[in-house]
Amino acid sequence: MPIVYMIKKRRLSWFGHVTRLPEESLAKICLKDEFQGTRRRGRPAKRWQDKIREDTGLPLATAERYARDRTRWREKVHKWAKPQPEVC
Repeated sequence: MPIVYMIKKRRLSWFGHVTRLPEESLAKICLKDEFQGTRRRGRPAKRWQDKIREDTGLPLATAERYARDRTRWREKVHKWAKPQPEVC
């Protein structure tokens, strides 16, 4: 399996794990927090939320709702992380 799909699967699995954590956990606070300060010049770096939206094709609130149900989330992660056949 190509490494890109392994990374996507682990990123989505981690997102599901953090979503199910209590609200006061440090990982959840860091994931949801908007940090203060300015960014460097150039194209803005992608955030975790941007990558989750890109990987799932869902709004973040919908992805969080799916992630709360662990069994359903695991099924979705396997579907989203599966390599898609290339069309030439």
